[in-house]
Amino acid sequence: MNTDNHLEGATGGWQILMIHDQSTPPDIILSVLRDFLMLDGKEAAGIVQELKRDGRAMCGLYPRTIADFIVEQVGSYASKHGHKLRCEVSVPKKGR
Repeated sequence: MNTDNHLEGATGGWQILMIHDQSTPPDIILSVLRDFLMLDGKEAAGIVQELKRDGRAMCGLYPRTIADFIVEQVGSYASKHGHKLRCEVSVPKKGR
């Protein structure tokens, strides 16, 4: 088993981090969180608040292939619609 690609079994998944860019409107961020990450309105609103406060927010834990796919789709959507919104996949830090 390659631990780099299959960490989700031991740690619960790979995290998707959303990076705040100051120019993407909150309603677009909320739509992305609901439509691409399947979050409900309350979860999405909490992530928007965290983005504003911290400049980045963890949006969820997913198997690596799914996390990569979601990040790619969000990036494509943002580019297509002229937004700088960005997400990235990272390994959760232990002890968090």
